[in-house]
Amino acid sequence: MSATFVLTLLMFSLSLFELVSALSGSGNATYEEPPYHYSGCPGFHDVHQGNMAKATKKIWNDDAVCGKKFLVMCIDGREGDFSPCNQVNAYVQVKIVGYCEGCKGVVVLTEEAFARMATTDVRAIEVAYAQDVYEDHAIARSWFAQCFKNASRIAK
Repeated sequence: MSATFVLTLLMFSLSLFELVSALSGSGNATYEEPPYHYSGCPGFHDVHQGNMAKATKKIWNDDAVCGKKFLVMCIDGREGDFSPCNQVNAYVQVKIVGYCEGCKGVVVLTEEAFARMATTDVRAIEVAYAQDVYEDHAIARSWFAQCFKNASRIAK
């Protein structure tokens, strides 16, 4: 391989990593029960079901995330034999359709979206999240695994 090709590939990888890492991290996700009420994102006031979420100030960025899709993965917060996650590395793709001023954590999910990852017997779970810039969810799952492979709380 030529040095130019390797350098170009390295620069591309770094720019992609910077893009994704700026829109990713970990925190808590909660859920709300229907009926859902959204504000802050024009055009999404009448969304009543599906894999939707409200952003908190942690990712809001003056409404820049409105309409963006995020992958949210349940981190196994196991206590004894109990895990809130439905399965190891359960995740869901959600669309940001509102803002939750004063809410803690990262996102407030619809009950349907939350239930795809975790039991609704708990109101909050630990999650890893990333803006879904990939078309292939297998790539996104691999990216999650790489980012959090050293986190001992992630179920293997």
